[in-house]
Amino acid sequence: AAEGGAGRVRLLKDLSHSALSSLQVSLEAEGAFDLIYIDGSHEWEHVLEDARLAWPLLRSGDDGRNSGGLLIFDDYLWHGASCPHFAPHPVLVGALVGAGGGEKAVEERNENCGCPGRAIDAFVQALQGSVRVVSVSYQVALEKL
Repeated sequence: AAEGGAGRVRLLKDLSHSALSSLQVSLEAEGAFDLIYIDGSHEWEHVLEDARLAWPLLRSGDDGRNSGGLLIFDDYLWHGASCPHFAPHPVLVGALVGAGGGEKAVEERNENCGCPGRAIDAFVQALQGSVRVVSVSYQVALEKL
């Protein structure tokens, strides 16, 4: 850990649902985390559940002066062999294309897409006004406002 960071970093190696659920049980955990990185299941239902469980654990920004906690998802652009390509949520498209990549991902959305990107898009849509997209590529970083 960095100087002054001893005891502040906690690495949990477990299934994301189990780890996040156990943290939810701890009342003092709410809003306690600066960063949560999820590299879990590629099933959209699991990704959406991970997001739902992780979000309350992140600290919020204070009156717009301090940045909020970050939720980082891996595998945003991952596609299974049987999954058609999807078009990212418009908020994410701007960030993705603006970053100089992702044109291949901007294709017709198929509602049967079960990839992680579909869940992340739905989560961003549901949180409009309380989330800021910080970075988009194969990983997506969301800041809690």
